[in-house]
Amino acid sequence: MKNWLFLFSFIFIFSLATISAVTINLVKSEYYSGETLQAEISGGFVDSLLDSNIGIYKEGAVHKSPTGDSGIVKDETKYYYYALLPQEPGKYSLRIENTKHYENNNATTATIEKNFTITETNSSYLSFSPGYIKTTTDFKIIVKSYNEEQNIKVEFPLKDFEQNFSLGYGFSKNIYLSISGLTGVSRDSIKINSYTLPVIVVMNDSSSTNDSSIIDRYNLSDIIEVDPRGLNILLPKNKENIFPIDIRNTRQEFYNIELTTSDKELKIEPEEIIGFNGTQRINLTISSNRSFNGYIKISHGDNSLRIPINLEVSDNASAFNSTPVEVNPSKTCSDLGGKICNYESGEECDKITYDANNKACCLSGCMGKKTSYGWLWGLLLLIVLGVGVWYFLKKAKKSPDEKSTLTKRVEDYKKRMDLDENLEVRKGLVKE
Repeated sequence: MKNWLFLFSFIFIFSLATISAVTINLVKSEYYSGETLQAEISGGFVDSLLDSNIGIYKEGAVHKSPTGDSGIVKDETKYYYYALLPQEPGKYSLRIENTKHYENNNATTATIEKNFTITETNSSYLSFSPGYIKTTTDFKIIVKSYNEEQNIKVEFPLKDFEQNFSLGYGFSKNIYLSISGLTGVSRDSIKINSYTLPVIVVMNDSSSTNDSSIIDRYNLSDIIEVDPRGLNILLPKNKENIFPIDIRNTRQEFYNIELTTSDKELKIEPEEIIGFNGTQRINLTISSNRSFNGYIKISHGDNSLRIPINLEVSDNASAFNSTPVEVNPSKTCSDLGGKICNYESGEECDKITYDANNKACCLSGCMGKKTSYGWLWGLLLLIVLGVGVWYFLKKAKKSPDEKSTLTKRVEDYKKRMDLDENLEVRKGLVKE
């Protein structure tokens, strides 16, 4: 009996010690500047482990180093943490602090630490965010290329998804993935070239992945890619030209896309896309005798995006030039000193570029919708002309009262001057 009691006590203490040991396992011990750190954390936590309990510290630093996107997910007894690392190279540590956990069978808030290094390189590499995914809905991944243009291959075997594309140095791209048709709990990994991103999909009866919910969750500019994203065009006056523009749906098919333009000189074909999947080419036809800044508007319900078209016309019959709107892949709109305009409320912009987040950034200042006052000047001119004609006619044509008064005066004068024809006046011419 004593032997059984001793054995039970030994197993209990050993099990408690095993559960209580908190460990941090990094995917690797050496990272590049801005790369995605991924950590698996296991052990006995009294309190829930939060993103705020984890920090990246440079060696000798008291405060956390600033990082990009970060997050934490829990799957059963393990936590998975990721962070976009700082740019500055050096020795760093990942620290868990200010949370209660077990250590040597005792609850404590002692700091747990795992060391790693950040180095610089001229070789190409990627970052991606998030670094772990646990989801009940469709989701997106942001991939960024470093040091040189790279060919990217994204695979999600759970959904038989594969996408290949080229990503320039410093550019980011949104990858949208659907979980429609999945049931229950599924575990898989997304492959992004040599990187692995674990995914946990949790579906239930209330999960919804229909097309309208997808559009509601994301901006249309995040779902549709446009090439080119805008055009600066120089054309001869009244010379018609056609410009092809490719729009690409980065997700699964959705329906009823409407295309309109800001100005009558811009004609788009087709004007509607019933089923939108893959890449669709649209043709923009322009003929104008004036310069203006306009746009093509792509709409799906209340969600829309704009393709800026900046047109300059010339009297030179041979003048022609077409260049894409400028893109700034390394700077945000705030860095560029611009502002994201609210086009849906009627704001307009004369000078647009694209920032690192693929957002249309206004550099000239957002303005209220321009109003043409030509009709008002035309109305004023008609009023002035009308008054002038009325005044002229009034002066040229006497009134009936004035005419009758003048006629009466002439008749009275004639009466005074008329003589009796039968009256003969005789008078001698001699001096009396």
